[in-house]
Amino acid sequence: MSRRAKTIRAMLVLLATGVVLTFLIPVHLYPENYPADDAFFYMQVASHIVKGNGSTFHTITPTNGYHPLWMLVCVVSTALAGGCRSGALHVALAIQQCMAAAIVLLFFRIAHRLKFTYAWAALPLLLLYFSTRLYLSEAYLNALLVLTAVWLSLPPRTERRPLWRCGLIGAIGGLAMLARLDNIFVIAMLFSLVLLDDASWNARSIFSASTLSRAFMIGIPCLLVLAPYLILNQLQFGHYVPVSGAIKSTMPQVVFNRHAISQLGKMGLTAATLGLVVAMLRQTSRPRRLVLGALSAGVWLQAMQIVFMTRHHTGWPWYYVSGVLVMGWVGLWLLERMAVAPASLLRYPAAWLQEGTRLCLLALALGLAVNGYAWVRYRSSAPLIRQSFERERLTGPHDTRWQIAAGQWLATALPAHSGIMVYDWPGMIAYASGQRILPPDGLINDFAYNDDILRMGIGPYLQSKGVGYWLGPADPSATPDQYWYSVQSHEGGQSVEVFAPLYRTSAGTFKLEAGHQVARLRDAIPHQDMPDLVLWRIAPPNTDE
Repeated sequence: MSRRAKTIRAMLVLLATGVVLTFLIPVHLYPENYPADDAFFYMQVASHIVKGNGSTFHTITPTNGYHPLWMLVCVVSTALAGGCRSGALHVALAIQQCMAAAIVLLFFRIAHRLKFTYAWAALPLLLLYFSTRLYLSEAYLNALLVLTAVWLSLPPRTERRPLWRCGLIGAIGGLAMLARLDNIFVIAMLFSLVLLDDASWNARSIFSASTLSRAFMIGIPCLLVLAPYLILNQLQFGHYVPVSGAIKSTMPQVVFNRHAISQLGKMGLTAATLGLVVAMLRQTSRPRRLVLGALSAGVWLQAMQIVFMTRHHTGWPWYYVSGVLVMGWVGLWLLERMAVAPASLLRYPAAWLQEGTRLCLLALALGLAVNGYAWVRYRSSAPLIRQSFERERLTGPHDTRWQIAAGQWLATALPAHSGIMVYDWPGMIAYASGQRILPPDGLINDFAYNDDILRMGIGPYLQSKGVGYWLGPADPSATPDQYWYSVQSHEGGQSVEVFAPLYRTSAGTFKLEAGHQVARLRDAIPHQDMPDLVLWRIAPPNTDE
């Protein structure tokens, strides 16, 4: 091996090692700072399941407001940690990091089968997406199963897929839907194009006996995986889908809301539009037509469902896993069309490097930069990105997020198992406090919660469930009202109107009197990011009215 070749290899190994280490280590140094609030829902429910309390977030109601397959992983993580909450975070994060390695390998492997020359160029995109707020969410498992289904669906060397392969595609597709239920759009399109591909893209052949037998072999394993979960939901909760999905969706009612889809979703939709165009080009190869066609069509259908049948926030990145995968492959296709441009970025002073090596070095350098950014960003509890890079935060000691600090304070300030209704951030506060935290948005309660608060009224309901505290903003005007509650100030106190989120109907109000303030959190907790929140003792309802 020449000296030049050894230098190149050393550079690649050094950069690759840096990328791996900066992905693996920082999140375990600050495990509470990376995950989004919703991710802690899973860990909180898992802790109750391991304790023997069943599927519940707060022991007030049971719940099915989550995607089941990732919950299974969280339960295993909590059990392996012996119920230790901090240890469970580390175990779950380590499992996700193993999934991340499989995701990257599968993505590159599929890109190789699709004959994309510059697969390494997608690495920064994958790191940018997966190394921030996606930790402890279902996104890693979702991506892994979608990629596995795509990998199994790639056209074989022979003319048709063997029947056993069709059965495996169906089973993995069912698991992908259990990982995230709105994968139904991508998986349904993948199943359809697999059958069309086996029919040699001839619509007339789709109804042949051979194709129908493959449809049967795909559909039955998928139903065997998916049906028990749906039936259990119907038997236990009276609804096939989770309560969170029912609250967010307007199906079958159509409501147009172009703001329902986030910027990331719009980027994925743009890539999917281009992906559909590429899939329909005559010169597009059979494997590319299948992969880009299925995922792009699925992303389009999911986007339409969000825009026309959703009445909730969908800004979080875990909604758009398939869209990001499409962005990666479409980006590689664009790179082929302008193959010389990336090489020119590193032409000087490294003109002696081959084009592919230059691009690999660039991808690894960008990947290291992305992971380094995440390391700095999430060592701090700063609520804004800009604040994360303020000098005092970079030079000062590591601190946790204010929600974690608030939860830890609630654990010591109130008796164990106190019932607290919170205005926001229930996941982190519940996991850090161990208290019975009741979120009024209903996403992690059950269907009966909505009927019960309407039947009883919110005041008597809270009293019957032992929920005696409200944690909310000192100044209601500083926090916009949500569709599930509204806070109004009155002389010396506040009144909180709560709505049944499934029906968007008022369930009445409860009072917060001046003498019932327990603490102002800014005064009780020395944390620079603490918002102006007040912990109130809820006044008992007036039974004479």
